[in-house]
Amino acid sequence: MNSYTRLMLTLLLAGALAGCAGYRQWIPQSKISSGTKGEMEILLLNGDVVRMHGGKVSDRSLVGRGTRIRADGASMDFGGRIGIDSVALVQLHRKDAFASLFAASAEIIVLGVGTSAVGGGSGVADVVITYPSGGGYFGSCPLAYSFDGDSLCLESETYVGAICTKLERTATDVLRRIRPSGDSLTVRIMNDSPETHLTNSVTLLAVDHPAGTVPVADIRGNLHTVSDPLPCVAATDRFGNDITAQMRPEDAVAYATDLSRIDPHNENDLRDAITCRFDRPAGARHAKLVVRCMNSDLGDFGLNRLFSLRGDAKLHWYHRLENDPLELRKLFAWMTREGGLEVSIKQQGHWVRAGIIAGVGGRAFGERLIMLDLGPEVGTSLEVKLEGTSGLWIIDAVSIDYSKDLPLDITEAPRRSTSSNVGIDATPLLASDDSQYLRTTTDQWVNLSFDTVATRGGMSRSYVLQTRGHYFGWYGQDDIDNSAIADRILTEPLYGSKLYFKDWLATQTALAGRAEVLGTGE
Repeated sequence: MNSYTRLMLTLLLAGALAGCAGYRQWIPQSKISSGTKGEMEILLLNGDVVRMHGGKVSDRSLVGRGTRIRADGASMDFGGRIGIDSVALVQLHRKDAFASLFAASAEIIVLGVGTSAVGGGSGVADVVITYPSGGGYFGSCPLAYSFDGDSLCLESETYVGAICTKLERTATDVLRRIRPSGDSLTVRIMNDSPETHLTNSVTLLAVDHPAGTVPVADIRGNLHTVSDPLPCVAATDRFGNDITAQMRPEDAVAYATDLSRIDPHNENDLRDAITCRFDRPAGARHAKLVVRCMNSDLGDFGLNRLFSLRGDAKLHWYHRLENDPLELRKLFAWMTREGGLEVSIKQQGHWVRAGIIAGVGGRAFGERLIMLDLGPEVGTSLEVKLEGTSGLWIIDAVSIDYSKDLPLDITEAPRRSTSSNVGIDATPLLASDDSQYLRTTTDQWVNLSFDTVATRGGMSRSYVLQTRGHYFGWYGQDDIDNSAIADRILTEPLYGSKLYFKDWLATQTALAGRAEVLGTGE
């Protein structure tokens, strides 16, 4: 049975498993409308939270009855109205057809990963790459598509990890499949997940580069030329298994942690690493490491648990993230430490950290470049180690380029038009980095058309998409406030993995077993 058939049957299985549970939709102040009604929790700008039953919008206010919890934890009965101008965020509790697909049992969350594991005799897990047609249970960040002349093609997830206003960022994605249609180019920004996306700006750059080179973005969004990428001459996993073939560029097999060898109770098993060795030219002092990779849905699973543990204090925590720089730094440090792919090089027998790759997402492979300072050490080989949370990273290819960066000619493509199924004109909302946002929820999209730009003589052309924004995941919420545990996850290395990794493994095993019963296994 081929990968596509297995995937479709697995999606049907997910629909069969889904119940009719409610979900929580996040609505920022600027998007409160007549449709904002029902059971809701309202985060005020002063940090208070109002839990309102039968709430509705009336005369620029939210009206209803319920309970008001002050930022200091004191609670009191509430009845009346709240001016929309004093609202930061609304968490709306809903129960409808969408919930039956995305907010049911945790047994379906593995659909966030577009892969299927195939065991090998060596104990190394190969991953045959497939792509799902719909989002995972926990979300996938905004998706960027390009039109290749015949159809829309998924290119990347964009502004990955920007899970609150203060983490808003600009993503830089090289579009490998975009092609002109006449004298125009089209991209789509799509929300197909249980999330609220707020996109600030979208820009298409026409990048001319010397023939025989390709542009690749580094972890800060800067573009570099890659002229002569060399594959690794040897690669091993942490058990010493040979995975060299899996690190070759543009093949159909990638490396992922072999989950069958993971003991979630063994702290040493909670981190995974691979080592790649490259030939090194004499005198080479600098290099560009290019890693083609993506994430599994373990990252979304961990985020969901982190937010759910806050219980009734979840909206208070959002207020702290927006107003307490120390709290925001704790969250960012955890996301980098547990969610990043650490890159190290061996110098004089010791591993020296060179950088961290993050913000890739779990729906499309992306290329990330890290500049390496090789130091004065003389040798004929270069060893690189990639280390991250077990089960989180899927690595398709690793290569090295010792060439110098060559000049790029970058021109912003003029925007021609926008269209969407949101029901508003998105053109002014996406024109620049400002306080205006296009807000989309599940199954909403916007198409942006740009004029083509003439290519400079003797140069090759690539297009780069820059998208800025942030989003709110519709995370679950426990009945009990376990903020002390959530705080410990942020500050104590591996504590979160010790708590929820075994639960994530159980969902992978459960769905794999059910897929086998329905004939999706081999």
